[in-house]
Amino acid sequence: MDKTAVIIVAAVVVVAGATGALLLLSGGDDNGRSASAEGIDYEAVNLMIFGNANNDLTIDEQDKKTIQDIIDGKTPAEGHPLADVNVDGTIDRKDLDEVQRIIDREKGITLHVACYNYANKKAVIDVEYPVKNVGLYGMHTVTSALYTNAGDKVVAYANPSGTKGDYPVMMGSLSGEIISSGMGGSTAIDWKKFMEIDSRTPVGALVIDTAYAGDITAVTIRDFNNAGIPVLAFNGNNVYAQIAATAWIGFLCGPDTERVGKQFAESSQEILGEISRKVSGLKDEQRKSFMTFTMWICVCQNNSPNNSLGELAGGIHYSKVNREFASKYRGNGFSMNLDAETLANFQDCGAYLSIRTSDFGSDFKKLVISNYEFKNASMGDISVSDFMHNAVERLYFINNLLPAALKVAYITEMMYPELFEKGFADGCAQRFIDGGYAPFLYDSNGDGKLDAKQTVSSLLTVMTYGDYKTAKGSA
Repeated sequence: MDKTAVIIVAAVVVVAGATGALLLLSGGDDNGRSASAEGIDYEAVNLMIFGNANNDLTIDEQDKKTIQDIIDGKTPAEGHPLADVNVDGTIDRKDLDEVQRIIDREKGITLHVACYNYANKKAVIDVEYPVKNVGLYGMHTVTSALYTNAGDKVVAYANPSGTKGDYPVMMGSLSGEIISSGMGGSTAIDWKKFMEIDSRTPVGALVIDTAYAGDITAVTIRDFNNAGIPVLAFNGNNVYAQIAATAWIGFLCGPDTERVGKQFAESSQEILGEISRKVSGLKDEQRKSFMTFTMWICVCQNNSPNNSLGELAGGIHYSKVNREFASKYRGNGFSMNLDAETLANFQDCGAYLSIRTSDFGSDFKKLVISNYEFKNASMGDISVSDFMHNAVERLYFINNLLPAALKVAYITEMMYPELFEKGFADGCAQRFIDGGYAPFLYDSNGDGKLDAKQTVSSLLTVMTYGDYKTAKGSA
């Protein structure tokens, strides 16, 4: 066997020759290169950067050893798609040299990130390390950057859910200029302003949520390409994708944020692992059915990524137990078509999970009352509480700003109190608070420094109907 190189037979285009098979990449187009190695799980909670040969959350000497073992024939290349460090289709000595440069965290090197592109397709995006100036588009890109303590590296951001002024605690460490106007899905992105910012302070990378990929036009991408701005995307509503993105954003921004992002991802993995072990023993008849809402009671459709929260918590989505619901809510987005008559047919659902975005440190009593008493024309101008009828006690509001694993922890505790002692999720929250992540810190004396930690009670995690009744009783 030739022990100097291992040729990867991959997807895309393969040409057979005298020396074996060689992968041809579709580099140079507007979408980044096509996915370059068969076997990459783009939703895995790994550090999705080529060089991470052993599929963990960092690039170190263990990755170098894995690559050497592949070259020596001691370890099969299968299962190690990120071992092809320079993404040329071959694992050889060049990859050993390249991974050493990454291990040394050499400034100016090009890292190859396995992620989605602006067109929501799997791709490999090249980024110069470390990224000094980051642009963000979408709430989950903002939270992922902040959970690596990379807020000071942000030069521009667009968030349809609001600005730093709307979330002064959560976004307290966020720098950069706002490049959007409007809220609630009507955001107009001012890409001209973004390019003006880039002309003053060159943007090292733009990170977007795939939910907003349609807002980036071919003309915009042309401008990005001309300016040399790589665009990296991830599915912000997918739990695992959120966690993985926090790891690679942290890594790309340098050693300090790398450490924080890795710690965040490890804590998230541990929490989800503990939950999985406990709920895995449930029989189907023991699992709670659930449906997911956004914007109070807009129903997330059957295949919406938002449903992954309830599924990871051990629940069964309502579409799998109610044929009428499954037929009415086909799709992967959300629907406004929940009226009182329709809801009356779905009163047997085990849990109604409403994903809401609320700043940490908000007035809990005021917020819980406003959420349960919210009303609009689509509900017949009656409150959420009245609209939900007898199901209101199974309506839970979950703060969308929480780390994804923490959202799952709170949902699990609410759905399965017999499996998880009261306080389980609060204990998980305390782990994140103790981690020193910027969103869980605040300025205690008005000097602009985040010098104090939130507490579990001030964090604003979930709201239940019991909380509402208590708040009304003391109002």
